Amino acid sequence: PPTRLVQSGQHHATREPAQLITVLGSCVATCLYDPVAGVAGMNHFLLPGSAPKPQPGMMPGHYGATATQSLIDAMLAQGAKRHRLEAHVFGGAGVLAGLSDSQRVGQRNADFILAYLAEAGIPLHQQDLGGKQARMLRFNSQDGSASVRYIEAQNQALALPDHSALGGPAATHRLDPLTGSGR
Repeated sequence: PPTRLVQSGQHHATREPAQLITVLGSCVATCLYDPVAGVAGMNHFLLPGSAPKPQPGMMPGHYGATATQSLIDAMLAQGAKRHRLEAHVFGGAGVLAGLSDSQRVGQRNADFILAYLAEAGIPLHQQDLGGKQARMLRFNSQDGSASVRYIEAQNQALALPDHSALGGPAATHRLDPLTGSGR
């Protein structure tokens, strides 16, 4: 299937076969899947909560609430049903050392998405949140499966969409649903 890169502030929903990919540090990606309709999607958000007001350079999709609702809406428009959605969440790493608790945006993003999904009644089927390493995520739109490749510390600084930073050593893991542990 074709590969679709989902960058910060973006989302993508599809009924077509695709590998949705992104690179995450403190950001979080929410992947949703409706197994009956065969509709899948991914978002990639930078900050928890909702945008306080429009700011130059910030897209509404940079905020978790807007990004996740936009993804849900896009999936519903393609035939998904809200009650069948399954969630898979990734990211929220503490990639910057020396920050105070209030500055740890990765943990705040992780806490936000778990609370958002619980409040929305969308069951969590898989998670890989927190830690200290950036990760590259692949989400298969055909079956709702995900794999994560951890990016070594020396390659984290510039893990850009061209994926040039991914050439170094990394580990690839299939994740156990719910626990997030590698197999």
